Amino acid sequence: MITLEGTTMNTIEIINEINKKINNLKNSLNDLAATWVKEGKKLTEVERTMFTIASEAVDTMNDYRMKGSHAFNINDEVEVNLTAAGLSIFKKKLNIINHPDTNTLITEMWDFMNIFGDSMYNGQVQLFVDNKIIIRRRK
Repeated sequence: MITLEGTTMNTIEIINEINKKINNLKNSLNDLAATWVKEGKKLTEVERTMFTIASEAVDTMNDYRMKGSHAFNINDEVEVNLTAAGLSIFKKKLNIINHPDTNTLITEMWDFMNIFGDSMYNGQVQLFVDNKIIIRRRK
């Protein structure tokens, strides 16, 4: 739980609140532009530039917020390149003595969660190179 603006919220609630504020800002900019057009206001070059920058900033925030967001199925395959720590956990969890000479693991998401779930927590050493998990969607 985190306290934001005097209100205690969980992470999802905070993200939703930020999303509302971003969308409110975009709507306010659009309303302002519509009012200026309706009133026949001629914008100075500085005003036009400031409006463009503000509008692009909101679009960038929305793009950043949504970047990489997508649903996946737990039966989708994932691919990771294991670090030494990750390989050690993998071998221990599956009781494997000999493993092929590759640190690349490809398995279904549910299996991946089963293998590494207990070992994934804040402060844990990296289990995967660059902490990267590639989701291979089923077609």
